Amino acid sequence: MKFKRQHFMIYGSIYTFIICIAIMALVLNIKTVSLNQKNQLLRKKIIQLEDENRSLQLEVETKLDLRNIETIAKTQLFMSSPTTISYIHP
Repeated sequence: MKFKRQHFMIYGSIYTFIICIAIMALVLNIKTVSLNQKNQLLRKKIIQLEDENRSLQLEVETKLDLRNIETIAKTQLFMSSPTTISYIHP
């Protein structure tokens, strides 16, 4: 009787331990899947932001181009190119 009870206790402990390990593995797997999904979303966001950054850099380069600045100054601000001034020394 005592022998069966010891076996029951030993095997019960082993099964309990195995079940606990299985539950922990399941929880870790669920967390890993969740983190992978977040990782994919963040990678998509990075690609989107990189595209937006390239577009904005191109816009900045275009707006800083001296020919565009000169065109805007002449057409929208009605400015003119500087005239040449000659100084005569006495």
